[in-house]
Amino acid sequence: MLAVVWHRIKIFYGPTLLNRRVWRLSLPVMLGMSTTTLVMLADTLMVGQLGAPALAAAGMGGVVFWTVLSFLMGASFGIQILTARYFGARDRLRLGQTLFSSILLTLLTGILITLCLWPAAPWIVHVLADGSEFQQQTTDFFLWRLTGLISWFLVFGLRAWFDGLGRTETGFIASILIMVTNILGNWLLIFGNLGLPQMGTNGAALASSLASLPGLLYLTIMLLRPDFRQYWQPAWFERVRINAAVLRQMILIGSPAAIDNLMLNLSFSLFFKLAAEIGTTAVAASNVLIAIFSVAFMPGFGFGVAATTLLGIRIARQQYRIARAGTLRSALFASTLMSVIGLFVFWQAPWVLQLFTDDQNVIQDALQAVLIMSIVQAADGWQMTMAMALRSAGRVMQVLTIYSLSSILFFLPVSWLLGLYLEMGTMGLWAGFALWLLLLALIFDQTFARLNLKLCSQTLTAAD
Repeated sequence: MLAVVWHRIKIFYGPTLLNRRVWRLSLPVMLGMSTTTLVMLADTLMVGQLGAPALAAAGMGGVVFWTVLSFLMGASFGIQILTARYFGARDRLRLGQTLFSSILLTLLTGILITLCLWPAAPWIVHVLADGSEFQQQTTDFFLWRLTGLISWFLVFGLRAWFDGLGRTETGFIASILIMVTNILGNWLLIFGNLGLPQMGTNGAALASSLASLPGLLYLTIMLLRPDFRQYWQPAWFERVRINAAVLRQMILIGSPAAIDNLMLNLSFSLFFKLAAEIGTTAVAASNVLIAIFSVAFMPGFGFGVAATTLLGIRIARQQYRIARAGTLRSALFASTLMSVIGLFVFWQAPWVLQLFTDDQNVIQDALQAVLIMSIVQAADGWQMTMAMALRSAGRVMQVLTIYSLSSILFFLPVSWLLGLYLEMGTMGLWAGFALWLLLLALIFDQTFARLNLKLCSQTLTAAD
């Protein structure tokens, strides 16, 4: 019996060709996500020194901004999926058209959203934080973040193209540059070091906006390298850089993912509104919880990118068995690593919380919620990876429906019921979130188990 178990462990976790491929794709993404997480941690640590209202303002302002940015992050799945598909089919003309179409789409979308949100920012924050002591701080923070929206959109679009090629290390290096710039900018602008103005929470927002520029410059330079130039030159020289069919496919695939990301983050903005009804301490505690579990989020996203790329390439080459095995292995690795992180946080919860704030009220308010979230990290990793794989298989509308309905009909009502109606406070809010993750893991697992990859391949080919 033990021999059988050990054999299974070696197959699932050993250095097989499939496992090495999954890790090669996911590790740079995880490391890149770690830089984003380090920035979030640095923001929380530095802004936390300004007090609970500042921490709450940065938390809510950050959630509102990431709600906007998540729209493009979702749309970038369309770029990555198409790139992986055309790379698998060895279609360099379409690869170049995907690149140029993505640049046009992200640029125009970034400009349009910035112009729409700038005058609407005070109203948006008023809806979420009406009457709170940190409302004006949140508005200012959000406006400063909006100054970098266009460049952030371009970064995500270009990184998705490189990820689709399987060259995830390119996005990782760009993330390193962004992280260093952001943390240095925080130190300079939050506290007014080296003669610069002391901007407080606004300094953290401006630093995050400026940090996207070095990453964007690096990704642009990488496009000019011969090993990447070969993929877009056919479209450039044949003067068919923007292809209407490719652009349409990008929008059809990316829009549902963008909408479900937007819906999820809108739900989370409403989740923060529920926290605001409990009080400033609950909002500050929730901001700390997000910072902590953003560390656990990294493996889920990294292996999700691996599953997206592997599935797209293997479906294009009609290698369905490898496509399914690669997805399941990616989900297994994501759940395993996120469980390890969750167990550590569970074990050292008080110490972890003290890293982010010395406010004992915030620590006590967050403690039970941290323990609850720690034990559902495996479910979070599984649902995240499966959802991204389903998008790559063309099931974007199905994923949108599952996320949207479950957040509206389950996540928010249960969080309200436990947190406010039953007066369980922050613990109740996050217990609702934890139950939602368990539900999503079950639904996406069963959806992928019933998926016919050969039929998906035929549908995707017909769409092209």
